[in-house]
Amino acid sequence: MESEMDKLVITGIASDYDELHVCSNTNNKVFTYSTDGKCKGIVVLIEEKPWDIALHPKSGKIVATLRNGSLQMIENMKTTTKADAHLDRSYGVAWNNNDLVVGGKSEICFLDPNMEHIKTLKIGDDTIYYIHIKDEHIYLSDYVSNKVYGIDKEGNSIFTFSSPTLKNPDGITTDGNGNVYIVGRKSNNVHRLSPRGTESEIVLSAEDGRESNNVHRLPPQGTESEIFLSAKDGIEDPIDICFNSQEYKSLCLSNESGKSFRSLAGGVNHAKLGIVLAASGDFNATCTFYVNVFLDMYHAHSVYCIPINVNTTSANSDPHVIERIKQQTGIFFAGGEPESVIESLFYKNHVPSPALLAIKEMFDAGILVSGSSAGAECMPSAVMVWGGTGSSYNALQFGTYEGSEVSDRDYQLYDKDGGVGLLDGFIIDAHFSERGREGRLIRLLSDTRHLHHGTDWGFGIDEDTALVITNVGTEYEKAEVIGYKGVFFADVSQSNITAKYNSYSITNVMVDYLTRGDSIFLKNKTIIFSSTKSQMSGFERNSRARISKDIFNSNITISHSNEPLPVHYPEFVKVANSLFDSKLDNVSYGDTYEHNPTFRVYMSRSGTGAKGYIERELQTNDITSYTNLQVNITSGQQELVDLMFEHLDVNLTIEKLQKDKLKREQYLKGEIINDLQLNADRIQNELEHGSNQSPSQSVIYRHALDFIKEVTRLVNKMADCNNLARGTVQEAFYTS
Repeated sequence: MESEMDKLVITGIASDYDELHVCSNTNNKVFTYSTDGKCKGIVVLIEEKPWDIALHPKSGKIVATLRNGSLQMIENMKTTTKADAHLDRSYGVAWNNNDLVVGGKSEICFLDPNMEHIKTLKIGDDTIYYIHIKDEHIYLSDYVSNKVYGIDKEGNSIFTFSSPTLKNPDGITTDGNGNVYIVGRKSNNVHRLSPRGTESEIVLSAEDGRESNNVHRLPPQGTESEIFLSAKDGIEDPIDICFNSQEYKSLCLSNESGKSFRSLAGGVNHAKLGIVLAASGDFNATCTFYVNVFLDMYHAHSVYCIPINVNTTSANSDPHVIERIKQQTGIFFAGGEPESVIESLFYKNHVPSPALLAIKEMFDAGILVSGSSAGAECMPSAVMVWGGTGSSYNALQFGTYEGSEVSDRDYQLYDKDGGVGLLDGFIIDAHFSERGREGRLIRLLSDTRHLHHGTDWGFGIDEDTALVITNVGTEYEKAEVIGYKGVFFADVSQSNITAKYNSYSITNVMVDYLTRGDSIFLKNKTIIFSSTKSQMSGFERNSRARISKDIFNSNITISHSNEPLPVHYPEFVKVANSLFDSKLDNVSYGDTYEHNPTFRVYMSRSGTGAKGYIERELQTNDITSYTNLQVNITSGQQELVDLMFEHLDVNLTIEKLQKDKLKREQYLKGEIINDLQLNADRIQNELEHGSNQSPSQSVIYRHALDFIKEVTRLVNKMADCNNLARGTVQEAFYTS
């Protein structure tokens, strides 16, 4: 079945004889499909996204659980009653005759037909994501604890099942004999348990369903019925499961993975894809590659390589080319050099060509426009990144420059007139964490925010990851993350820049990092974390956060095609994730691999609203997101900063700060007494009369003097100056 739902993470399915009902926690709709794959109806849930749905076998009523802890009834393809599930968040749901049972955090709630609360039972160790009821027996899956529970309606245990071959149990159902089928989301299989959980076997594994006929017969189960599975792409990240009727002859299984671009652009054998190859340096080879990808792998109806590049700019006004563009159901911008897209699709003074206007007209009408690498970077109207080495270190050291100003590719360049203008309000960067481009994006934002097309906000998309933006141009414009890694968001609107003593620093950059299932409303920057994730605070696994000596991945092997090899996990992501998973540290840092100068990136989770969210899988594969991480980047001499940050998370006395900082590095000789002004006088004396000072020592003395003066000013404002809190120290350093 290929349809709009292929682009979604399908979290809930329910079926009767001839219809399949599905919902997704990444979409606020409930879809109904016929057995031949045609969409028969869509119900829009206005307020919230659903997690699971249940179908009443007699009345046909559908109930959907919503993230905010409520329930939505659907009858005859229309929303009707809405009720409170009496849970903070509601997940799995099942009918028990005319009553309902709803799963939450380590509990299930029973509701009568009027949606009135009957009782709540405490169950398991974590969230009950899925529920199934058969013959007064209630079956529950506990994804995090890797357990399946069978209980009666009074909460008495029938069985608790776990197995090394069942990893992260999710969807659950039963057959006509009462056997229990449970999905292993990360083991990519389906287990069948006997009704009392005493026997188990794996009946479906990852390879099943990949035969040419796309149908797999389950092993015998003691009846004459033959149960078939339709799973043409095999079993990969399965989530929910159900039988299609009381005859139990067809089993429905939802996979997380889908073919998003092709589906959005029309679906299998229907999508007509136009490929913009203007960024590519080799038109023919790149065209052949994408034809093979979209025709052979994703079964598009047709692929049209739009014949416009820097060598054929006249084609951007060719009526035949424009007509062919208008026949497409989706447009894809391929990678390469983003400035080549601008040269190919614009006239002088950034005037759009007829070809670009045709694409914009189609985009406004609702067709999908997508891009990879440079094809993503050129999408916004804001300042567009291009050229240079892509190095964060070079961007931080030399700054960023408008493309016409310099020709040296060591410098990071930008186009002040922006990209093709399909999106507004932010800069997009690509190949992001893998190439350590966090510093490059932050410097570009801060250098250009005063320009006409400048902005305070931008994001970087990791490889094997996509950001799906919908409702473009409206107040509901929203971006959702799909794929295997994440998207980095940087906000420099409240940042401060210091450039003195041959150094550069930027402070108070606010950073978010979102991973699959997370979404953000782009107009007001409201973030909604996936309901499969939970807050990390109070459940951290590690004592201390990591630090890094190569925070921007500079010391990484590069292949001959200039593509980074997967030598190690991106350092910035690693340090930031470890900070939110640390029991003791609220601050960590990483240095650049390059020296002269060395840049140090400080990260703090101590600010207002800083939170980490995680989907625990195997420990090495946890999926971590976070919001409101404060990032400060400094260069030059670090000695004074080092010890200060070691103490940021405890209250310090002024004496402790003076002794540790100035005595340890021996920049001031003799015992430091408890008098800030005297210390300032001594530093000033060293500056004016000290002998044999190196230039670096002079810089250190000046920083120390500025710092102590600022601390003095702040302490004078404090009612109680016995303790110097973390925020005061940090404010003093960065103000000075």
